[in-house]
Amino acid sequence: MAKHIGVRSDRYKLIYFYENKEWEFYDLQKDIHEVNNLYANPLYKNQIAAMKKTLAAFQKKYKDPEPDLKGK
Repeated sequence: MAKHIGVRSDRYKLIYFYENKEWEFYDLQKDIHEVNNLYANPLYKNQIAAMKKTLAAFQKKYKDPEPDLKGK
């Protein structure tokens, strides 16, 4: 498995595979087996943006600057 970082809530999961520069986003309420990557789905852009902010906040809190998520 490629190196990655991620964050999840009760409903959503966001993963960034920084070796491959690929994102995955899942609605765990609708897709419990994480089969359908919804990252490119415009209906989830607000949730994805919120999860990216949460991920960046955890990186700052735990002093883990790699990978840089700005502009991605």
